[in-house]
Amino acid sequence: MAYRDAWESIHGNDPGLTFDAANPLTAEDEPGLDRGRHIDYLLVRCTDHGPTLGIADCRLTFAAPVGGVWASDHFGLVADLAAAPPAGA
Repeated sequence: MAYRDAWESIHGNDPGLTFDAANPLTAEDEPGLDRGRHIDYLLVRCTDHGPTLGIADCRLTFAAPVGGVWASDHFGLVADLAAAPPAGA
């Protein structure tokens, strides 16, 4: 069994940073903290015939403050998934 990365399926090599220095909650004063990484993933299970769900979209969420408040120290991901067509269809 294998898994497909929803972000990579939609965005290819775009890094999709989910832990980014643009977010002030990333504790800039903490030495050695490696910012600018993709640390969150949405994985879709695959069979020999491809993913078991179609990946229609994948995007960052919580990537900006709401009312001046950041939701987390990293951004999340949300994906739009659909029932995959039957094998051979």
